[in-house]
Amino acid sequence: GPARSLLNPSVLRYNAKLPRRFPAGLSNAPVRFRANINLDRKTRIDTNLVLQNHFSWQTEIEVNPTSIWKSVYYNNRYSESSNQLYVFGGENATQTTRELGSEWDIFSRGVTTTSIARRTQFRSLVYNPIQDEDWAAWDFQVEQRWEVDSKQEIDSQIGYSHVVSNGTGNRIKGLDLSIKQEWFILRRGRVEQSASWGRVISDQANIPYSVLEGRQPGRNWEYRVNGSYRFTNAFQLQMNYSIRKRGNRNPEQYFRMEGRAYF
Repeated sequence: GPARSLLNPSVLRYNAKLPRRFPAGLSNAPVRFRANINLDRKTRIDTNLVLQNHFSWQTEIEVNPTSIWKSVYYNNRYSESSNQLYVFGGENATQTTRELGSEWDIFSRGVTTTSIARRTQFRSLVYNPIQDEDWAAWDFQVEQRWEVDSKQEIDSQIGYSHVVSNGTGNRIKGLDLSIKQEWFILRRGRVEQSASWGRVISDQANIPYSVLEGRQPGRNWEYRVNGSYRFTNAFQLQMNYSIRKRGNRNPEQYFRMEGRAYF
């Protein structure tokens, strides 16, 4: 049931999880159902935030038909939040995602996933109407996961998105290809690298980040590599590097190295 935060009594949280198993008579049915409900309410008076509400719920149904057709699932997510800024005004946002997908055992050492999703987002900012969002999208994706051996996995994806702005009628079309490799080294190290390439066709020059994860009209590509190695139980080294090109914008590069000592 509802619970008050120990750190901040003005924060009210509610989380509910429905039973994951069916009654005993249906225990052998190849069906699984999961549902989560979350409610956060924050009230704080200062120079910025006065009231913040966040509500989200998620349901997932999975059916296991045959050995080759491994499973079919339906995922429904809803999120709603509202912020009232003391000086500037209000901000409201609503997000929905409905996804239908299937998993297939076509190849002996990998799993194939196909999915179709419907996404919508509405965002209203009283203090900056230029950043308002109201759009709906269809996403189609095929993913193939390969287990090369016990230390290495490869994940490849191809996706297509079709987005329509409800306010202006502008259309956005995006095609994306990506491949990801995960490699474990000597039980203490891990290297993960990914590369993606895509093309976006749009009626508008700038696309909100949330629509296509930052991709812009034109060609988009990105390369990332993350590595970590634990020399001893008390010391670990991590490294992250990425380079990204978004449409006509200049390439963006990020590098970070971090050492952690445990006492």
